[in-house]
Amino acid sequence: VSESVAISSLISRETSEAAPIISAARREIWECVEERRDGSKERIGLTEEELERRREW
Repeated sequence: VSESVAISSLISRETSEAAPIISAARREIWECVEERRDGSKERIGLTEEELERRREW
């Protein structure tokens, strides 16, 4: 029982540490989606310059 509690606690900690990273990634994905006037959405690719800037981070 104690081992499963330890594993569960570890998973919980890892998940909460990953949450801000996951939410930042989701935000970044949505920033690449443009909403058209008719309500449909279109994914916009990053330009070479934007890709370079992201690599520098």
